[in-house]
Formats: sequence, C-alpha cells, structure tokens
Amino acid sequence: MMVPLPQAAAHFQLAPGALSEGVRDGRFLTWRLEHGSHYRWYVQENRVDSAQPADSLPK
Repeated sequence: MMVPLPQAAAHFQLAPGALSEGVRDGRFLTWRLEHGSHYRWYVQENRVDSAQPADSLPK
C-alpha cells in the first residue's frame, strides 16, 4: 500500500518528526514486513521507482 505524502502522517498517525528529513511532498510512503514480525517504512518518488528505506535516506 502506498499513500501520497503528506497525507501519510495523518493516515498512519505518525509523529511529524518520525520520517527522515529526506522525505518531501510528492513522494510515496509504503511499508514491508521484515523478519517475520517487524514493519519497515520505505519511500518512493513514484509508484514505479524502487523503494528506499525511510530510516536510511540521506539527510
């Protein structure tokens, strides 16, 4: 599932500072289940780009 930013913060009840400074309007936020029980956030420029982990974007 992908949600356009900045709607993602409200939709998923994220704190304003929870996402990297690298996340800008126009990107998409998605998530993946990793290690069986943990979710990790990813961002994409658009629906066809490969996702980058939101917690490892350049600051």
